[in-house]
Amino acid sequence: MTSKTFFKLPDPAYDEYTWILRDEHGPSSVPPLLVRNRFNPPSAPGEVPRSLNLHGFTYLRANSGSEFRPPWADAAPPRTVADLRLWRERWLPEVEKIVRELEHFDPSSVGPGQWAATIQAQEQAYMEVFGGVHSLAPGPAHAASSAFMAAFEAKFGPERHDDMNALLQGMPNCSVDRASALWDLSRILRANPDLLEALNRGAELPDTMAGKQFEDELAAMLAIYGHTSNTDLQDLPAWREDADIPLAAIRAYAGQPDGAGPRDASERQRERRLELEAELAKLAADDPAVAEILPLVKMAQELIPNLEDHNFLADQAMLTASRVRWLAIGGLLKSKGLVDAVDDVFFIQPAELMEVLEGNQVPDMAVLTERRRDLHQGRASSPPPILGRPLDEPKEMAPETPGVSSLSGLSTSEARVVRGIAASPGSFRGRARVIETLEEAATLVDGDVLVVRTTTPPWTPFFALASAIVTNSGGALSHAAVVAREFGVPAVVGTVNGTAMIKDGDTITVDGTGGLVIVES
Repeated sequence: MTSKTFFKLPDPAYDEYTWILRDEHGPSSVPPLLVRNRFNPPSAPGEVPRSLNLHGFTYLRANSGSEFRPPWADAAPPRTVADLRLWRERWLPEVEKIVRELEHFDPSSVGPGQWAATIQAQEQAYMEVFGGVHSLAPGPAHAASSAFMAAFEAKFGPERHDDMNALLQGMPNCSVDRASALWDLSRILRANPDLLEALNRGAELPDTMAGKQFEDELAAMLAIYGHTSNTDLQDLPAWREDADIPLAAIRAYAGQPDGAGPRDASERQRERRLELEAELAKLAADDPAVAEILPLVKMAQELIPNLEDHNFLADQAMLTASRVRWLAIGGLLKSKGLVDAVDDVFFIQPAELMEVLEGNQVPDMAVLTERRRDLHQGRASSPPPILGRPLDEPKEMAPETPGVSSLSGLSTSEARVVRGIAASPGSFRGRARVIETLEEAATLVDGDVLVVRTTTPPWTPFFALASAIVTNSGGALSHAAVVAREFGVPAVVGTVNGTAMIKDGDTITVDGTGGLVIVES
């Protein structure tokens, strides 16, 4: 079955509408237990829905008021840097509390008739903390960044757009720290090829001082970063359960020379930021308009720490704790002979699960097997960026696009261009790698361009392996954009259909300054 026939709209009448894949915050298919529609109200009876869930992916109907707008989108703009750090003081203790409760949840403690209330209370507490973190972290951080950018561009004009973005880079954050921890482990492998060879073969490490050092430092890394999830999916093991993903990144890093790591890239951005800050401070001494920008830039510089740190310290921690809770419930079901495997719980719909837990229903294993098969097929497929009616303005541009020849060295008849948002400056020509999973990302080699539907913080370590980035979703302040700038690689985001227009193995030129991707025919 092709991706096109697999992702088929459930009603022929829906073909008259444009349905856009919404995957920036959910980049992979989710199992039935975890399907939610938290941010869009349900449609009225008989009304064409605002959103659809197809094989665990969410599609939003264009121009229906269904644009993603979470409750924290209208957060009050911050007045000081302290406002932007308040979430750590106010909500991180609550995060730790909900993590403890979920990780130590004992299903046998729930009495008859109490399951719905118990799960509802857990979900309510989860969403209260989740919403609280986001109302004080990404919401205000985006507001602060927007205010700074508007003031900077009004003063200096669009020609200094790259400097404006550079003023936000090189700030300490958990994602760079996590990637750097993997890089440090890769240096042990690079200095000890026998260790790398053993890991590549899947063999045990040699019983040497270097082997013991690697094992000890790997354990230390996992003690800190082990709750990192696989693409934000609760049904897949976190790093601390299965270290294949971080080990794949470590092995790939081992092929990189010293000085090419995440910490090095971030330090280069920090040095550039400090130069620009000094320039602003000098100008501010004689220009009141520039002086007014200085406090704005300080608040805007909380953007990357807030975006990356809230995801690691709150989102990832709670998500992994929630997985522990669901697996505990799956263990209870398995002990009663109701399911064959603990993770079968993820293939039971929420309402069904309540009935099963109360003893009113027995899971149909044939149905669960079918749902599992459907999920695996969904994850093995590339969901179409657009379903139904095509976009009014297709993202593929005509070959006559000005500048194609100068960028790629090709005549206009030999290239086609996909456009998006200029996210990270520079230009790079190389092999496109159209990638769906983190496991695939570890196969990137020097000179590859990562072409992906979207990225989230667990993808950050793999930015150090890519020479350029192209995404379907996101804007100038999206994860892919800010991390690409942090790593100093050209990036074009928000192409909508880049993964459909670019084929794996194509030679492409990514113009991160102009927001164009040139695909050679």
